Amino acid sequence: MNKLFFYIPILCLFILPGCRQQDKELTFTPPEFRQTRHLEGKVLVDTFVMGLCYDIDFYKDYLLVSAYRSDRELLNFFDKNSGLYIKSILPKGRGAGEALSLKDFDLDQATGKVVFYDLIGNKLTNFIVDSVISHEKAGAYIHSRNYPIYMYRVLQGNNSYIAEGGYKEDDKRLRLSIVENDSAIYKYYTFPNVKIPGTDAQGIEPAYTYGSRIAISPDKKRLAYSTNYGAILEIFDLTPEQIKLNTIKGFYRPVYSLEKNSIQSIPGETVWGFIDLYATDKYIYTIFSGSKNPKDTKNIAVFDWQGNCLDLYTTDYRLEKICVDEANRKIYANGLDPNLETVIVMFEI
Repeated sequence: MNKLFFYIPILCLFILPGCRQQDKELTFTPPEFRQTRHLEGKVLVDTFVMGLCYDIDFYKDYLLVSAYRSDRELLNFFDKNSGLYIKSILPKGRGAGEALSLKDFDLDQATGKVVFYDLIGNKLTNFIVDSVISHEKAGAYIHSRNYPIYMYRVLQGNNSYIAEGGYKEDDKRLRLSIVENDSAIYKYYTFPNVKIPGTDAQGIEPAYTYGSRIAISPDKKRLAYSTNYGAILEIFDLTPEQIKLNTIKGFYRPVYSLEKNSIQSIPGETVWGFIDLYATDKYIYTIFSGSKNPKDTKNIAVFDWQGNCLDLYTTDYRLEKICVDEANRKIYANGLDPNLETVIVMFEI
């Protein structure tokens, strides 16, 4: 019996490291990058009127850009080398091959499968890039169905979906879940232990509700999760059955106020952090601000999967979304040029 009590504390040391990271109050240290380099951008698209751009990714020689205009389809295809317009799909509507909303989408580089959750239509939609490109009637190759689980964002895991939660259960906000066969087989609730002055009970949760970013590695083994208010970067290990915290880094403390159930920045105090994330198997690429000016979004910061700061790239563009063709050492982004015109731009790294 005495031996049993001796081994229990030792076992706890091995099975609880992830819990201890988030139980401990997070401290913040500004990032220090090993090198800084300026990137000259090449504008690929500047004449196609897209309105609000929400997401960007690439597959083979195609760039996919989700955007909103009242008179256009929701997803546009361009040649990633020349910037030439190819086609648009997903007209707004409730019919076959249509959608009411498309912001973030997830593209599997191995298969060319795109998945997104239509927040307004409450539908999960998927298609194969090659199929919608090669057929004139692309709508016949777009598959949608009503989905029982409400999700802010959805990523493709190993024969499952990784969903960023959007509903409450037992008075706790569900952050992440692994979804198989229309049900959540694993649920992750824990938030970092961060004190936000003046927010009391809600604490750090609004920073994730109103300003988080998420990305999954192509091998489906790791997930990066970050905040826009302040700069917190979490890295999770993924298995088919579990989401487990590996590392958490605090760079800038989130500072905000809560007014009428919404989050508000505090001018002169709020430091803006991660504007976007893009994951490869090697690195986490981010649009990173680190400034109290919400319009200062011109930097691309690179981290490894231990959360260590690597390289910082400066640009002349106010960036909104990025994707990275690591094999060809190119970064694609949408944003605003120095004349505040919406463009798609390419950087060579």
